[in-house]
Amino acid sequence: LLVMSAPVAAWANAWTPPPLEQTATPRRQDAVPASNTNCCVGAEGVQMIKDDIANDGVTHVMIAACSRRAKVEAFNIPDVAITRANLREGVIWIRPDTDENRETTQEMADDYVRMACAELKSMGIPSSSGEQELNKNLLVVGGGITGMTAAIEAAAAGYPVHIVEKSGALGGAVGSYYKIIPTRAPYDAPEENPVPGLVAAIEGNDMITVHLNRQRGQDRRRPRPLRGRYHH
Repeated sequence: LLVMSAPVAAWANAWTPPPLEQTATPRRQDAVPASNTNCCVGAEGVQMIKDDIANDGVTHVMIAACSRRAKVEAFNIPDVAITRANLREGVIWIRPDTDENRETTQEMADDYVRMACAELKSMGIPSSSGEQELNKNLLVVGGGITGMTAAIEAAAAGYPVHIVEKSGALGGAVGSYYKIIPTRAPYDAPEENPVPGLVAAIEGNDMITVHLNRQRGQDRRRPRPLRGRYHH
């Protein structure tokens, strides 16, 4: 069914594999035959996959079943390249279950499996990153209302924040407004500009550092040390 440079196993949940003579290349001796189970996302099916990985040296797995957005934890198997052919949501659930449409449904399923196999061929075996020290400093690009609000909320959650703004002041275009359009009921009068209050909150927050007059690519060769709270 699959021809790979490394052992491969494929599990079919609701798909009938084509005969081997329909494949473009004969089966390699180091390929693992496809396995079939009634429910590969259940405990028994997942264990079958893990057993094949442990016993047959499988390094690449293609699962013909549900969407890769479902059962994420069940198929979180380390040191193995895994992809899926989404037969459930992509084929079975959208096709009428009639004799008239059955042949086309089978062809669609075959195509999904072929695409998943093609993807698997280019996938490498994931390597464990091990324990790493996390950098919890957050970067906010843009010092307008949205950027300032995001920085204030992130700092309140305990994260050091750096705001990078291309102009010489925070606030963006709204910073020059006298008042702004109403944002809450009864929407019958302009509201005070929130920018001065946001700027004051940032200036009084030691968790937030502001970098003004910064453009993309600036200081690429010799980055400046981040000292102080305002950098021009």
